[in-house]
Amino acid sequence: MVYLDTNFLSDLAKVSLGGLKGAAARRAEEALAFFTSLVDSGVAIFPNSWSRQQEAELRRQAEFQGAARNIAARLSRGLCFRPHLTILSNQIERAFIAHLNGVDYSRTWQEALTGDPRGPICTSTENDACQSWVQSDPQRLQHRRLVKTRSREYHQQRAQQRANLTLTYEDLRAANAREYADMIVLDPARRFLRREDLDSDHEIAATMIGGAIRVAADRGDVRGTSFWDFADSAAILKVPAIDIWASIEASIEWDEPSRGWHKSDHHDLEALSDVLPYSDAVFCDRNMKSILSKHAIASRYRTDVYSMRDFEQFRRDVEAGPVRCAP
Repeated sequence: MVYLDTNFLSDLAKVSLGGLKGAAARRAEEALAFFTSLVDSGVAIFPNSWSRQQEAELRRQAEFQGAARNIAARLSRGLCFRPHLTILSNQIERAFIAHLNGVDYSRTWQEALTGDPRGPICTSTENDACQSWVQSDPQRLQHRRLVKTRSREYHQQRAQQRANLTLTYEDLRAANAREYADMIVLDPARRFLRREDLDSDHEIAATMIGGAIRVAADRGDVRGTSFWDFADSAAILKVPAIDIWASIEASIEWDEPSRGWHKSDHHDLEALSDVLPYSDAVFCDRNMKSILSKHAIASRYRTDVYSMRDFEQFRRDVEAGPVRCAP
């Protein structure tokens, strides 16, 4: 299973519209033809994702949007990663159950996808819902633009606050993981249990955590104490989406302090924390490839990372086969 980031998908869409020239155009044409052959022969699948589809829809040209949708649908065969908070919440619930049972948490394809690519491919449901949602809810797309702007402002402010502190990469990663777990999942879950109002995104996470707490209740822990003990422990910080999000943030802060924070970084954090644990390979830009290659971020999940310029290497790797499966 191979994930293409928004920039790579954009190049494929542009070349299909005649919008690329020279070596970039030749590389994109060859990539699209090769990817299509892999899908047609059943060797690989290139899932769509809610995160990437929303990002592509922020591009204003209708012709480009249509080309990107068509290519994503063709290469994904209807397979689509679920929304970010749904994936994260499923991971937390499953990790908690594994924790209760005293076993290691094992990721499954079904946490993140509508179907299993090793069996029949789902040709509708999540992918169709994603396509419909991003085309019919312009207010949510505007909200996404605002979130990206606020994310950049937040990260820049946090970097300034930490500027005079002596922190290692691991310090940053641990602090980021705890902050993310509390802010995005656990605080909304507490508010949900107090019956406070939540926006629709946080309600998804809170409802999923409610499911984990019900698991605890079924085992006699009526107050859900075992879940909150788990939530306060280091175990929750190892949940893949939290670990990846925090690791990428820490790498940007530690390895490239002069780089600053880009609006597009929020999308990269969201998309890669969704797909990295389940993909055999991901394509992203060269800067993000460098980030994922440091501190064993990608290798922890046995995921190979390529940029557009690495397409020939990817083709050689696939042709050398056999293609391995993600866990």
